[in-house]
Amino acid sequence: MTSEKEPPIRVLFVDDEQEVLQALSRLLRDEDYEVLTAASGEEGLEILNNTGNIGVIVSDQTMPVMNGIEFLKRAWELSPDSLRIMLTGQEGLDLEHEALYKAGAFRFISKPGKNEELIKTLRDAVATYMLIRENRRMTIRLAPKTSEKADRHREKTLRATT
Repeated sequence: MTSEKEPPIRVLFVDDEQEVLQALSRLLRDEDYEVLTAASGEEGLEILNNTGNIGVIVSDQTMPVMNGIEFLKRAWELSPDSLRIMLTGQEGLDLEHEALYKAGAFRFISKPGKNEELIKTLRDAVATYMLIRENRRMTIRLAPKTSEKADRHREKTLRATT
């Protein structure tokens, strides 16, 4: 482990309503996240293409050109480790099913909702993202050792059978 402090996790909000983006940014100003905003799915995809360490992506469903489900599906392809959250005023089992199963959403939150629920969900998502990232880091770090151990075991087995 290094002693360097890691940069804050980035949270990307995608909503075509500027007031909503501003309110979400204000809500999270005391959290240790770097908040990024996009006014459309296309802008959100551009940010994902050009920015690393985005741990959580929160999208509205109803947006012109590209809806939230389509955006989250494409975001999943670009950034599979990022946790995706649907934040929408629309409701219905079909929409929830699509968000959760077709777009890989971590959670589905109705708006308007309670700020505490959103903050808790974001904290849970960031913690999960950090675990995913640490797991990936440890897997990469341990891969050579695991491979060496497997080679030694294979050699031992071959010697025992000959």
